[in-house]
Amino acid sequence: MKHYCKISLTEKVLVKLAGCGGTGSQVLVMLARLDTALRGLGGEGLKVECYDPDTVSEANAGRQAFYDCDIGRNKAEVLVRRLRMCFPGFDAEGIPEPIDTAPSFSFLISCVDSRKSRREIIAGRPVHEMLYHIDCGNGANYGQVLMGNGTKELPWPEKVEPELIADGPEDDAPSCSMAEALEKQDLFVNDFSARIAGTLLWNFFRRGYTEIRGAYYTLDPLSVNPLKIETKSNKNDEN
Repeated sequence: MKHYCKISLTEKVLVKLAGCGGTGSQVLVMLARLDTALRGLGGEGLKVECYDPDTVSEANAGRQAFYDCDIGRNKAEVLVRRLRMCFPGFDAEGIPEPIDTAPSFSFLISCVDSRKSRREIIAGRPVHEMLYHIDCGNGANYGQVLMGNGTKELPWPEKVEPELIADGPEDDAPSCSMAEALEKQDLFVNDFSARIAGTLLWNFFRRGYTEIRGAYYTLDPLSVNPLKIETKSNKNDEN
């Protein structure tokens, strides 16, 4: 089954990115590349607002899209500043705060690592047929990317995976070193999420429709399983 894109590329597409850490920092690079490609095809490209109140730590440098010289600086601001130099014309803003989900935007991409953060984002998420929500999540060596807009063919990510927002204990403690961070997550597990999200958006815009609403992946053994849009709904497909 195909879901046709409801977003016009003749106007700038406003994207709000929540989180600029392991996955979010890589997603922002994908968005810069996507914007460049869309403008190269004659479209207006993207307007990206990325939100993250955190600063770069020693454990982030190298594993995430940061360098030692970034330590102590806000993640969203430093990434946007660098990408605007590397990608001329990239219309992006780094905001050192939790995400503002005020209405009138087309894509919400959440790259947060706690269920509490997801619940807060979803609580403020506006409901309208022109909004698509992509959630990128991962464990130690596996993950998923889910896109939804609250319809039966594209249910919200948390309807597909209720565990994303389930109550319960979780480890929010930051890692103090790269070695400690790598004990929690494989080196490239975040990169996979970002590339799947970027590919999902690129195909959606380029073709004008999508037959995929996300994907599950593992790194050991290496596999990617696309999640196709089904014609038959299930109990989780309700708004």
